[in-house]
Amino acid sequence: MKAQYHACGYLWPTEANIETAKKLSVAVATQAPMQYQFAPLLTRRFGLDLVGKATPLKAWLDAGIRVGGGSDSPIAPYAPLTGIWHAVTRYVDEFKAAIGTEEAITVEQALTMYTRDAAWLAFSEHERGVLKLGYLGDWVALSEDPYTVDPMLLRNIRVAATAVGGELVYSA
Repeated sequence: MKAQYHACGYLWPTEANIETAKKLSVAVATQAPMQYQFAPLLTRRFGLDLVGKATPLKAWLDAGIRVGGGSDSPIAPYAPLTGIWHAVTRYVDEFKAAIGTEEAITVEQALTMYTRDAAWLAFSEHERGVLKLGYLGDWVALSEDPYTVDPMLLRNIRVAATAVGGELVYSA
């Protein structure tokens, strides 16, 4: 029996789903590392080609849909840099290959997804998500520049310092 996937709008939204979301000003909250984590299992059920099309971040963004990245899933406990890395590369270690690269997004899009747009989805865009006078001052200092490092190394970038509310809470 061939697996059915037509009802799974999160993994495989149709063009109609995306258009409806745009008309309704719906945003997407995603856990980018979930595709990385579950691709091997899903591939056994649905095939590599279909799994490569799962979680189409580029399609959502190209349609003008706001996409917020998260790292708080209880089943995909990955740091934000892992989510950024996977959103940009679509690489799956178990396959030793990138899948669905037509849905890969830029580093800038991925960083926006995990900062400004994640704050918007949390209804806190008036106080966080960007560095701006009067905002809370949450930030991280990274060991590498995510805009210039090889995209495959994004997940290896170390957090050198973290501030919450403008107060340093972590320093390597």
